[in-house]
Parts: sequence; structure tokens; C-alpha cells
Amino acid sequence: MLFILLIGTLSIILINPVKKPNQYDYNGFVVSKFRIRSAPEIIFHNIDLSVGNHLYSIPLRNDPRSIENIVVEDFDEMAWLKKSSEAANYNILAREVYITFDPIKYSGGDLGIAGGEIAKVIGSSSTGMYKIPTGGAFTKSLDESAKIIKTCDDANSETGIILLTLGDENKVNVEEDCIVIEGNSYDGLIKSAD
Repeated sequence: MLFILLIGTLSIILINPVKKPNQYDYNGFVVSKFRIRSAPEIIFHNIDLSVGNHLYSIPLRNDPRSIENIVVEDFDEMAWLKKSSEAANYNILAREVYITFDPIKYSGGDLGIAGGEIAKVIGSSSTGMYKIPTGGAFTKSLDESAKIIKTCDDANSETGIILLTLGDENKVNVEEDCIVIEGNSYDGLIKSAD
């Protein structure tokens, strides 16, 4: 009887692994909540993605459940981003990606946070899945010191452009070969970037 009880308990544990209090399931992914010392008031969410033999831990600023209603347009016709043969996955064909915005209209650290959310996934950081060199740019020059100017017109098969902008709603859409990430506020922009 003790043997059957032991086998039953082990089966339950192996089938339903014990989750830590800071973890939850989201669409088949394990998400962990955490805080960092420099911003203790913010709860971050880390999604573990297994691709092939590699485990990626992608930190997000927002709870994935809170951003699932953001409209994301289909990217099928872009020169630098192609849908792969796998269901919802994409291949980045560009050799470089620029995250750009209009410095005359917009400014502030929240733009950097929104851009960082994107760069964490596609960039060459330790969390980056695609390892594409990803940098920041302006759509126009404030003065002579601005060195990198990139607009949606610069997007092609070699160069990916992601434009950050404010508008009426939180959404991600495509304008020709350019991805436009829109937020209804700076906080909304970070949500759309996530």
C-alpha cells in the first residue's frame, strides 16, 4: 500500500510539477514574476521559451495576460521579416535592425524602455533569440550631433526598421516594410513593444 501511495505521489509531481509561488502558466509557457533592486515597485515577468536545444528567458515589463488584447497586424509581406514554415514563427532576414522615433515629437526614458523590450528579443544580448545587431536611431536630426537617421523609407531586405510612435491605440502594424509600434501613451507604447 505504501509503495502504491509513493508511486501515485511521484506520478502527480512529475505530471504536474510544483510551481513556485511567483510562477504561473500562460498559453503553455512558464512565466515567473520578479523584481529588481533598481525598480522595486515594478513587477517584471520572465517567459521561458525553448527553441531547439536552447532555453531563452525573455524578461517583459508587462504581464502577458494584460497585453494579449493588443492588435498585431500580420507581417507576411515584409522584405526583411518572413513567416517561417512553423505556425506563428518568423525569420528575420535583415542584417541589422534600427528602432527609431521622432526626437522632436517624443522624448523620455519610456522610449528607451520600449525600444529595449524589442531589442531584448531580436538583438544580440544574452536574452536575444535572433542575435541581429539592433540599434537606436532618430527619424530626423535635432542638431548636428545626431549620427544615425533612419526612417521607414530605409527598410529593405538588409535593414529592418521599427518605428515607435504615439497614437490613438496600442497596436503593432506594418507600413510597407516598416513595423510601426504605437501606444496611446508612453506606458501603452511599452505594452505594445512587449
